[in-house]
Amino acid sequence: MSLASAAAVIANLDRARYDPVPIRIERDGRWTLAERPPLASSAAEVIAQARLEAARALRAGREVHVVARPGADTLITVDRGGAASEDHLDHARVTGLGLDVVFPVLHGPFGEDGTVQGLLELAGVAYVAPACSPRPSAWTRPS
Repeated sequence: MSLASAAAVIANLDRARYDPVPIRIERDGRWTLAERPPLASSAAEVIAQARLEAARALRAGREVHVVARPGADTLITVDRGGAASEDHLDHARVTGLGLDVVFPVLHGPFGEDGTVQGLLELAGVAYVAPACSPRPSAWTRPS
């Protein structure tokens, strides 16, 4: 569902004013720059796409890491040249990437609980979402 939501957001951005940078969170938890913006426009397309991708090996992709104290660069990207093994760390290319704002379009665990928003707040990165704060519904009270 996140892909369908992200596709809808990107499709409705004013491309004359904004240059979207799609970032995927892979099943193994790695953040990568998407090879292309998401195109799925319905839940059925997302399910079909997920089935196809489950059959493929994990993508190497350009890894994305949030900078703890961003200056001009909000993220750093690591391109291992298609090799994701530890043997190729000496061939990695690291570059910075500046973002004006992050539009987190996430569903499910770690998507709707404010975890990513908390990470962005700690790093001082602007994002579009309600502020990350403790929710009274999550507090435990002694009986």
